[in-house]
Amino acid sequence: ARILLALLAVGVAPVAVLGLMSYEVNRRELIETASAAQAQAAAEVARQFEAFVLNGVEHVETASRYLPLGRLSRGDATAALGIPFRQLPWVNVLVLLSDRGDALAAPVFEPSPQPEGAGREAIGPPELDAFARRVPLATVLASDVAIGPPYVSERTGVPRVAVAVRIAGRPPRVLAAELSLGQLAARLRELAGDDGSAALVDAQGAVVARGGDGRELSAQERQLLERGLASLSPEVRSVVRTDG
Repeated sequence: ARILLALLAVGVAPVAVLGLMSYEVNRRELIETASAAQAQAAAEVARQFEAFVLNGVEHVETASRYLPLGRLSRGDATAALGIPFRQLPWVNVLVLLSDRGDALAAPVFEPSPQPEGAGREAIGPPELDAFARRVPLATVLASDVAIGPPYVSERTGVPRVAVAVRIAGRPPRVLAAELSLGQLAARLRELAGDDGSAALVDAQGAVVARGGDGRELSAQERQLLERGLASLSPEVRSVVRTDG
């Protein structure tokens, strides 16, 4: 009986050890696979945001070239801005500015609520004020094209970004636009799913758009954001959420 027990122990112990090792290897492989998939999805969404904004800038720049905004009167400039505004459904506001930031024509926007799924948002005085504060005027006068930091509508919570293009001529004029990022924010909600989290943050780490359950970020999630912002490259790690 003792010999049999000893043989059993000799036979079972290696199987138990191998089973534990196999579990750890499979667990690591699963984590690595899931991490790689998450990093790829995050990178793809980031590219979508970048492509969307750059495409918006290109359209605004094109409008600044084909419209004679450098010599139009106030009324004619407003009417002219209505052309690209109708063609670009994700533009919330278009306005022609002087080099001091004064409006040279009435801004073009849609004050009425838009149908669900529309790329454009309704704009009122608070939204116009927020846009005016974020037009990158100094940067565009120095570099011809400028993109401001993303910000959030206090009324709707929808993220947006102000872009500006300098119009050739003297004195210089600026065509500024506000782009709605609402459709891309919906992509974050899709990516997060029912129990995940996905967020767009600005250069300071402030959350601009969020997909998921809306809970506060944990300390470990904040550290991950800070590492990503500091390195400007994909950062992957396991983190503990505020709900455990």
